[in-house]
Amino acid sequence: MIAPAFPANEAKRLEYLKSLNILDTAPEDEFDQLVQLASAICGVPIALVTLINEDRQWFKANLGLDVPQTTREVSFCGHTILQNDIMEISDTHKDARFHDNPLVTNDPNIRFYAGIPLTAQNGYNLGSLCVIDSKPKILTDEQKLYLKILGRQVVLQIELRQQLHLQNERLNKIEEQNREIHSLLESKDQLLAELSESNQTKDKILSVISHDLRSPLSSLKTIVDLFEGGKMDEATTRQITSQVNKSIGFSIDLLDNLVRWSKKQLEGFQVIRTSFKLQNLVSDISVRLETRFQSRNNIFINEVSSDLDMYADEDLIRMVLRNLINNANKFTENGNITVGATLDSSEWVVFVKDTGPGMNEAQLSSLFSWNVAQNKSYDNVVESTGLGLIICRDFIKLHNGKIWAESKPGEGSTFLFSIPIAG
Repeated sequence: MIAPAFPANEAKRLEYLKSLNILDTAPEDEFDQLVQLASAICGVPIALVTLINEDRQWFKANLGLDVPQTTREVSFCGHTILQNDIMEISDTHKDARFHDNPLVTNDPNIRFYAGIPLTAQNGYNLGSLCVIDSKPKILTDEQKLYLKILGRQVVLQIELRQQLHLQNERLNKIEEQNREIHSLLESKDQLLAELSESNQTKDKILSVISHDLRSPLSSLKTIVDLFEGGKMDEATTRQITSQVNKSIGFSIDLLDNLVRWSKKQLEGFQVIRTSFKLQNLVSDISVRLETRFQSRNNIFINEVSSDLDMYADEDLIRMVLRNLINNANKFTENGNITVGATLDSSEWVVFVKDTGPGMNEAQLSSLFSWNVAQNKSYDNVVESTGLGLIICRDFIKLHNGKIWAESKPGEGSTFLFSIPIAG
């Protein structure tokens, strides 16, 4: 048996792994579903999400084994994290590293192993997603592709989990501060007003998290349900998993923007203005939303001039436009969504126009009301856009700008915002 070596970046890798606060935590459905899917796709009885610390491999998700961990010295995954691609052992009895490994000669009698390293965004290999069988086996190219896709989903789930953990810690600190202020300064009207405002901020953040991150892995759950029910053929599997893979980057983008918005809410908004090409920003958003346009059979048109430079907070404008374009797509089918902009001596004016059903005066008057948005039902697509518009309103106000909508029933809708050049 050959014990695995340590990566060159071992000290920093371990430091980052510990910072994720995931070791020795309870099982979670998001990870359990991923190993179930890996097992089904590869046709093996054992699938694991492993994390490698100083002296052991610990299983965050475990399908098919009776133990929660093994020593690092005998681990297969300890070898997997030394590379950047799938490590596949078709027959352990023929591999000098593993033929006399106790996990091969004794229970669970490993003959086949394939693992993909779980590589974080910073490049550290945290562990692996692996599949195991007690008989020799060779994965097909398609199975290897799916295993890589699922491995990226595991990493995404780990990092989403950490972001939400940090967000909860921040919210808990606010809650604690609010309780202290309330007990010490209960009689002071001004400070009570500040406390109320802080609580409203917390509620806004929680509502936004519910709105934008309700089901980051809903597509994977659909795949698991269909696969377990035997209702998904090979072609459908390939199509759905391809769509899931394309959405990974967008999910990470969405989380980054959400954390940025929450931070600005908690620490006080600060607009960081830079000069950028609005046409390029709109194009980037449209590429990321391409599959959504296709699902509604809509055509996206970018009419922003290539020579139009906007001087504003690019991250905030990106989130505003993404919300407006996404909303337009939700309300439009078999139509067009057009984005354009003008610049005069005093302000930029940007519009997002759709060919959807339009709105009446009553709907227009309630679009940017926070109280209305809070009471909307997220189960209804038409009702789900209110909260995003509140975010848009807040970000445009930070630029001393205005946002409004123009619409008539049956004539589509146009959402516009203006930002003064002078700030």
